Amino acid sequence: MALVKKSKIALVQSASGRPAALKQPTATSAMGSQTPKRPRRGESATQRLAAATEELASGLTEAAVATRQLERSMEQVSTGAETAASACQEQSSAIKRIVADLAAAREATDASTRHTDSVAVTLAETSAQITGSISAI
Repeated sequence: MALVKKSKIALVQSASGRPAALKQPTATSAMGSQTPKRPRRGESATQRLAAATEELASGLTEAAVATRQLERSMEQVSTGAETAASACQEQSSAIKRIVADLAAAREATDASTRHTDSVAVTLAETSAQITGSISAI
């Protein structure tokens, strides 16, 4: 529920430059604007003040509700941010493990390559010796 200002209060200046009276607030609803209320004959300032006080109380109630909704939304955002931070930490740990595993695999590959080269040299020497032995016969 969005917090929306529903009324406007403005002073009307008299010819002497002093405030003459308050303009009646104009209320706007979700369906559109309404015409300003005119004081009824016999309505006292006390009654108008009571009505304005009730409208102010209503606005304050709406503001309190909006504040609670904002608080809940902020808690949800905070929870989401904590979840995202936790997921990022898990991903970072996983990436570090993958990098370490790749480094170990590279070392194993290098060792295997050296061993394969050594075996190839040994086979070449053995082949040369066998060929030499056959030629001597």
